[in-house]
Amino acid sequence: MTCSDPNKFVIWRDDQWQLKAGFEPNGLPFVAVLEPREHYRLDNLTPELLATLGPIIQRVAGAIRRIDGVGRTHFNRWGDGSEHFHIWFLARPLGQMQFRGAMIAAWDEILPKVPDEEFKANVHTVTAALLEGGGESVD
Repeated sequence: MTCSDPNKFVIWRDDQWQLKAGFEPNGLPFVAVLEPREHYRLDNLTPELLATLGPIIQRVAGAIRRIDGVGRTHFNRWGDGSEHFHIWFLARPLGQMQFRGAMIAAWDEILPKVPDEEFKANVHTVTAALLEGGGESVD
């Protein structure tokens, strides 16, 4: 997903980070991957990237919460077999407390897919929210 076509699915980026989403409709309202624009692993992220990691996680999570009906944004690093550092973001629907924790990824596979128009609107909402703080939209 990353190395063979680094711009595929990128919806927003700044000088250091990019957010990929819109892979296909999911069961959750929104699923995305945040990654550095350059190829790094966790163990060799630069001090400059590490200094911005917390703020960018907070910014992406806040943008996802702008989607109507999202109660919380879960994020996690699953990277077994991957050489590129990335963090997954998963939007938990409001009131769906059973989706808490690591099982949220399983729920994404079980739930019926979000309708296409809602899926596209959610990607647009997140992109627009991120643009308010800078960076650029990527189509």
